[in-house]
Amino acid sequence: MHLDDLRVFLDLAESGHFGRAAEAGHRTVSAVSRTLTRLERAAGQRLFDRSPGGATLTPAGEAFRRFAADTLGRYADLRVRLGEGAGGLTGTVTVYGTATAAAVVLAPVLRRFRDRHPGVRVAFQTGDVEAAFDRVRAGSADVAVAIHPGKSPTGVHFRPVTTTTIRVYATVDPGPVRAALAQQPVAWANVPVVAPPPGPVRERLDRWFRARGAKPHVVATVAGSEALLGMVGLGFGIGPAADVVVTAGAGKLVEAIPGGPRLAPLTIGLCCRADRERVPEVRALLDAARHAES
Repeated sequence: MHLDDLRVFLDLAESGHFGRAAEAGHRTVSAVSRTLTRLERAAGQRLFDRSPGGATLTPAGEAFRRFAADTLGRYADLRVRLGEGAGGLTGTVTVYGTATAAAVVLAPVLRRFRDRHPGVRVAFQTGDVEAAFDRVRAGSADVAVAIHPGKSPTGVHFRPVTTTTIRVYATVDPGPVRAALAQQPVAWANVPVVAPPPGPVRERLDRWFRARGAKPHVVATVAGSEALLGMVGLGFGIGPAADVVVTAGAGKLVEAIPGGPRLAPLTIGLCCRADRERVPEVRALLDAARHAES
């Protein structure tokens, strides 16, 4: 039984899907299947109930999951101790986030991380914040910059870094959107809205409209705050965005609606799969997030 076999097992236990487990570890589906067969032979028990493309832990599999997580956790702790004694950590940590996250949220974190662990390489992947939790659950990223959803998804650890206000913006140019906002009172149900996909920001926007007895007139759904603000700036409609995105330079063509919606703030931080929290490079990055402002 090898440590890599235990990692394959945990990837499959987390995803419940052979294809996603294979993708998480850059393996083939047949390799995942062979590893599972090898582990079940060693354990003398069936660890998963299989279905087409999927797998569900049996009671024996749940016990084996705890063993695998504990074993890999202990190995991670040993690597930390050995690394500290040999002059520092090495390896690679893969981080997922938006371009703004890299420039604003991650800057103090990565600065501290680099100073403490110069031997660790950071591989950065860019994408929409809405996909952050899916990326770490699938194993395609070790750590992701994410918006706290109120309750962390099962099996995911979240480390807060900062908070940001959410405002609703409109184009600075005259046109139908500015004309609709100039009415007194504003007929919010008739104002076109460029909305984000389902998630914490969309929930706040919908809640604000409901409190005023209106439903947002969504003319476009756009993933990614930078792209959303681009459409707002072109006059397609009003749209919500975090202050950190606007101040980072993505909001040059927009302005906050005077007296308009000011939504509940968001908590932004780093997330990772719970079974990878003790991986030395991951733990070191989370520690840097904890102390980035100190």
